[in-house]
Amino acid sequence: HVEPPHLLGVTLTFMHEFGHVYGVANGTPMSAVAMAVAELTRGTLASAAERMHDSKTSDGRRAVGPAGCLVSYAPDADFHTLLDGLQAYVADARVDSGSHYFWTQAFCAPQAEEFYCPTNTNTSNTELDYDTARPAEQVSLMAGEAERIAAGQMHLSREAALAAGRVVVVLDPWVQPQCLARLPCLWDIAQCALPPNAQRSGRGSNAVQALPRPTLFLAVDSGSRWTFAAGLADPRQLASVRAAVTHANARAADASEDEREAVLDLLRADLTSMPTDPVEAVRYALDHITAAATAALEGALSDYVRTNQDIILAAGPRVQLPSDGRRSPVHSGRGPGPAGADAVAMNPWLRPAFDGRILRNSSSEGTVESESGVESPARRAMERSLQRGLMQPPGL
Repeated sequence: HVEPPHLLGVTLTFMHEFGHVYGVANGTPMSAVAMAVAELTRGTLASAAERMHDSKTSDGRRAVGPAGCLVSYAPDADFHTLLDGLQAYVADARVDSGSHYFWTQAFCAPQAEEFYCPTNTNTSNTELDYDTARPAEQVSLMAGEAERIAAGQMHLSREAALAAGRVVVVLDPWVQPQCLARLPCLWDIAQCALPPNAQRSGRGSNAVQALPRPTLFLAVDSGSRWTFAAGLADPRQLASVRAAVTHANARAADASEDEREAVLDLLRADLTSMPTDPVEAVRYALDHITAAATAALEGALSDYVRTNQDIILAAGPRVQLPSDGRRSPVHSGRGPGPAGADAVAMNPWLRPAFDGRILRNSSSEGTVESESGVESPARRAMERSLQRGLMQPPGL
């Protein structure tokens, strides 16, 4: 089939090369990247992915293809930190970075407001050939322009998540993830736990089918990967780490009134027993998003622990056996060491992820270590980090 243009993704290599070609400086937020893309696509209703559909990256591979995952991030997310976190996701998910296509709002969603709320008849529509309804058509025509734009963007991200089957969230910073404080991000995350309903697939002529829930993946950039693992392995920090990573509160999340109303409009057809009072209806919808996002985050965190068990074991606290037989944790310091494996014994929450793991006593003092001796993924990720251009042109 021919992929609808709004479901195209771009490779990690493409995003790296975009940053190099346009001199995106360290610390540049994704909102600034989106503004630059909007300038590059000015005068059309096309996304950057659509305009670059036939392009290739420097390695000779396609830059654009059917989206394999949706990347959800806050507007303030740092461009380079986001890409670093996506590199960690590539390793954890064991996908080919050269053929795995990421759907991001900046590169894969049209930046022109007219796409979501067509008001300017002078804007060219020649590049649109969608076989599915425009996102704006999913929202009541009685809604205001800003609300229709917000709803159109959320509808588009939901379609991308459902079609791709994966949602990726980079925890930046993991101690207080920016994305969890934004309602549109919680909306993306909630798609991974909302009950499956008859949703338009976006892959065919007005096809309606029940699509499975997407899978949520958590990722951490290489600079934070070790401290995150240490927090997960230390029972004294675990409660705060879990709270930071899984806390979702759609009512308190940063959002405009238009975005809150957009959530209500998009969920109205899916939820039963919707309150008739407008204020209560919005609260009901937001609470639904909170519950779904929390469930998805908790499941994704458990998956992250299973996938990254080696670095978590290595980052755990040293355990010594006093003469009375009671265990007392002694931190092994920052950096890999042989003492981390006993974090499993100290922490019941971690144990299910490490079932079947071979552990052994390595000395008479009772120090416990992992049998595998795998090199720290954080070190490998750091070595793979790219040196990026630091020149900052106007507008970025």
